[in-house]
Amino acid sequence: KRAESYYVDNTYGLPIHTFEVDSCVFKGRDTASILFISGNVYQAVCKVDRCFFEMSGTLSFTDADTMIINRCTFVNSPYLSLFKLGIVTSLYTIFKNSYIKRGRNELINTRKIKIFNSILESPSLERCISNLETMHNSLVIARSLNTSTEPISIKNSILIDTDGGGFVGPFTPTSIDHSFVRISCAASGIVCNNGSNLIGIDPLFRDAANGDYTLLPCSPLINAGDNSAAAGLPTDLAGNPRIQGGRVDIGPYEMPVFA
Repeated sequence: KRAESYYVDNTYGLPIHTFEVDSCVFKGRDTASILFISGNVYQAVCKVDRCFFEMSGTLSFTDADTMIINRCTFVNSPYLSLFKLGIVTSLYTIFKNSYIKRGRNELINTRKIKIFNSILESPSLERCISNLETMHNSLVIARSLNTSTEPISIKNSILIDTDGGGFVGPFTPTSIDHSFVRISCAASGIVCNNGSNLIGIDPLFRDAANGDYTLLPCSPLINAGDNSAAAGLPTDLAGNPRIQGGRVDIGPYEMPVFA
């Protein structure tokens, strides 16, 4: 179905433990795409699956524990100068197999967020993600990543800093391994396991200028990841089997084995 916004307020109703939004299109000028108030239900879960958002993209999920965003695409509305994906939860937002496409400004803001098999393009935004905790097999293009003071673990991911000023804030304890970093880890404010990371080389994307971040057959990111970090990820962002050739690739896409 098609709508500018969807609102559920269960503050005074029966407890809703799971609220699901599946295969919906949200387009328009509204500033709130989905607003779900669970009524202080313990362990309530909101699932947003296979949805397309072309608007301000504010997802507000309050008084509950977990929001799961899976196989969704977010793009800028032609009517708005600001793209904002704001999520409020008590515990976690899990963002997987999803794509925030390049636009004017983009933001993910929640208490704790985990990102898997996803792409976040925000080349001009100073702070792309707030309160990130875990990122595996994903790609981020932004001026900076995070301003949280909580530890961040990044594995099998691609980090592209667009202004060279450092990717992570100086007060954010961050560890990264088996990943690609465009500039040096020291300049990015990151503690790197330099024996496993690829730094400052050409990742050999197929057509990055047009948003195609799949890897060319000769990319150094192929078979360069950590299989343990890909546990629980049976497929990549495109739906292909996640581990091919015996070792996982770095980034959101897994390349097939070439004969």
